[in-house]
Amino acid sequence: MSQYALGLGPWLYAHALAAYPNIQDLLIIEDLHGQIHKLAAHTEDLLRINEVELAKAVFDQILALNNIFCQKLATLEQENPIVSHTSQDSFSYEPQKTGKQELLEVMIDKAPAAMMIMTGPDHVISIANQRMLDMLGKGSAIIGKPAWLAVPEIQVQPYLAILDSVLQSGKAYAAKGMPGHLSKDGVVSNHYSISHTVHC
Repeated sequence: MSQYALGLGPWLYAHALAAYPNIQDLLIIEDLHGQIHKLAAHTEDLLRINEVELAKAVFDQILALNNIFCQKLATLEQENPIVSHTSQDSFSYEPQKTGKQELLEVMIDKAPAAMMIMTGPDHVISIANQRMLDMLGKGSAIIGKPAWLAVPEIQVQPYLAILDSVLQSGKAYAAKGMPGHLSKDGVVSNHYSISHTVHC
């Protein structure tokens, strides 16, 4: 949201709408601006309750609105150069080059629960938030490694079989109070998850 918060919001509300209230495109831009902020707040709410799939869907809506928003702003500046906000050096209306991968990383990083994403039949750890890294006690060095190599103690536990089953069937796995054994600094400790979910 930085592209809105750091420049466009102040320009829109403190200058453009006040100075040019009769330009209809500014009202459309204001409406899009408000919709994007509401969806961003909704995304945060969904992440707080661990509804990651719904949050991803809302992020897709934000991306779609952002594209319309940027097109409207570009058209406004072409047709009404006096309204241009380009003197605001802190803001560029070009869409940030985030992409779905980076948005997903942000979502997982901000999630209130320990989360990670593994890809392929070797379950390579491609994304893990700090809560997950802290829980596993392995540090960021596990990123890019197959799960069995990154967390070798899971080889004698049911996790790899569960991952294989979810990957092959496409059906989610959920459990509560699931036991787990983790090795941190050479010390093995037992853990019980409050909620454990694996999605494909």
